[in-house]
Amino acid sequence: MNDKAKQLTLYSRAECHLCDQAEAMVMPIIQHGQWHLVKVDIDSDPDLLEKYGFSIPVLLRDDTGQSLNWPFPPSRVKALIES
Repeated sequence: MNDKAKQLTLYSRAECHLCDQAEAMVMPIIQHGQWHLVKVDIDSDPDLLEKYGFSIPVLLRDDTGQSLNWPFPPSRVKALIES
């Protein structure tokens, strides 16, 4: 990740087909820009599990704290990273 890259966090869990769909949709949108996607398994942290247990996948823009709860279309991902 270069110094100018911004981070998006995808809160997810293993064996989550919706999380896989979200990642597959986000990656082409950010692959040529200044964004880096980090996947976080909520099952690895009790606080994250409590916060996101019933709402994953959740996409978080780390620098602003803005987030999208599933389902989110590509247009909302684009709006999130362009805001």
